[in-house]
Amino acid sequence: GTPRKAKSVPKVSQAPAQDTAQASQRKPRTRSQASKKTSGTSARGTSAYRSPSEARAERLRRANHGTVDVKKTIRRVCIGLVAFMVVGLVAFFVLKNSSVFAITNITVDHITNEDIQKLVAVPEGTTLLNMDEKQITENLKEDPWVASVSFERQFPNTLHITITEHKVAALVVPSAGSSAWYLSDEGTWLQKVDLSVGENGSLSAAALAQAEKDGVLLVSDVPATVNPVAGAPATDEVIKAVLTYQSTFTSELTSQIVSYSAASSDSINITLTNGIQVALGSPTQIEDKEKVIL
Repeated sequence: GTPRKAKSVPKVSQAPAQDTAQASQRKPRTRSQASKKTSGTSARGTSAYRSPSEARAERLRRANHGTVDVKKTIRRVCIGLVAFMVVGLVAFFVLKNSSVFAITNITVDHITNEDIQKLVAVPEGTTLLNMDEKQITENLKEDPWVASVSFERQFPNTLHITITEHKVAALVVPSAGSSAWYLSDEGTWLQKVDLSVGENGSLSAAALAQAEKDGVLLVSDVPATVNPVAGAPATDEVIKAVLTYQSTFTSELTSQIVSYSAASSDSINITLTNGIQVALGSPTQIEDKEKVIL
């Protein structure tokens, strides 16, 4: 007979077997490992969240840290300033009497009077750092015209002095004699003035001419008991009365007053630019008197 055909056996793929083998080699994840992963994830989520109290505590911590830094900075600055001051003081005391700053040149503003230059003179060896301003000022004020003194140190060796003089307010003419006195606006006697009276002239006319020349007020007929002293304040009641009127009147009236006649503190008269003479009497109710005049 006919020989039988051998049945073909289908080939079995080896890949699934290998996959199965690999799969069998994989170990199943244990419950503990799964729980670790879960717990790790939850821990990371928890770390990103802070309760209000924790956030507040963190802000306070940062604020306190900043405050500490500021305090440290302030302390360093203070220490630096103290050190600088100490060094400066030491340097000052070292240089105070040093010849480096010895005064070798003195300049004075607006004053050319030789007497002033003599009064300004400072002791030899005086420096710009140890000079006695008070003593120099007192020396200068021996001149009755000196009202105030200011100093400017121009290092290394020059002292510049500015002198402010008194302003003349009036020319005062006593009833006796042929001289007059300048009176400052602060009521200080400044200087005696000899009036030049011609053969046919009068003392009052010469005094008025001098006052107009100087651009000051004339005060005439002053009692002979008034005894001016250069540099001294005018303390006589009659002079005080004139000054009281002049300082109380408004500028509208004072600009029209040419002269005062002051025989006594109760007998004060004024002459205006229009030639009118007004009897004022004692220095009372001055505002009312001015209203009547104007």
